Amino acid sequence: NMVFLWLVGCVLELGFGRLSYIIIYLLGGVFAVETFYYFNMTSNTPLIGASGAISGLMGAYAVAYGRTKINVFYSLGFYFNYTRVYAILLLPLWLANELFQLFYLTDSNVAYLAHIGGLVGGAFLGFINVKVFRKADHEVFEEDPKNNIVPLMEKALQKIEALDMKEAKVLLNEVLALNGNHKEAIKNLYNIEKLQPSSEEYQKIAIKRMLSLSKEANSEKELMDTYKDYCQLSKKQRIPAGMLLHLCRVFVRAGRFSEAENIIENVLSSAPNNPLLPQVLLETAKSNAQNGRNENSIRLLRILRESFPQTPEAEIAAKMIS
Repeated sequence: NMVFLWLVGCVLELGFGRLSYIIIYLLGGVFAVETFYYFNMTSNTPLIGASGAISGLMGAYAVAYGRTKINVFYSLGFYFNYTRVYAILLLPLWLANELFQLFYLTDSNVAYLAHIGGLVGGAFLGFINVKVFRKADHEVFEEDPKNNIVPLMEKALQKIEALDMKEAKVLLNEVLALNGNHKEAIKNLYNIEKLQPSSEEYQKIAIKRMLSLSKEANSEKELMDTYKDYCQLSKKQRIPAGMLLHLCRVFVRAGRFSEAENIIENVLSSAPNNPLLPQVLLETAKSNAQNGRNENSIRLLRILRESFPQTPEAEIAAKMIS
């Protein structure tokens, strides 16, 4: 009872809403009790349990989601499996099962008539709920495409181990189509595309890899190494100016000033009007000065004054030079 209440009840509560779910549960129990009473008016046997009300939920479920295919477990004793069937087909199967037990298990203490009443009553309530109140959210059955990511990644890693890079690329791209920021997929696809650095695919995934690393904590060394590899492998560099300036700051924090200044020169020639340039120039100049690189600091401050004379950073640069 509790298993069916949880399995069916969760779907109906999400699909119908909490109030409708409770009403169907209670009225399903009433249908179950009244059906049993109608055929056993002279019985003095007490009727207890929630199975009649749960049967009502099962009937409502079968009717409300009748056209939805659901997974059903079956067993033939020596063989068992899952299959997908329309939910409405479960209603006659459940009824047939209850009728069979009612007529052939005559010594049982189970109130099969209550189950039958609950199933029929619940089916009626489910029909009313769908046709009159228009409540049956079918999205509760829709699978989240992201659930496919784990098996896709496992297959991709297996292909990489087997050195089947072509198929691995297909699988990794499928993962990224579902989650464009999947770190492991980006990393593995980058390592594959790095084998052909002249390709367009390498350009795209290299930039994506650096963007991904820039958002991760404690990944600055890996980011700098990736950029260094990119500079060595790629003849045509297409990193956006904003990303380059972020890289510049990373190199400055690491004390790798020469590489940081090379990036600044790159941006000055390729995107001289980038609004972040004055700030990055000033930050880099200050860091140079703090580390005893006074000549480099003054050179950067002069570039800042000459290239961006109207900015607040240029005013600060003028004071620092004087």
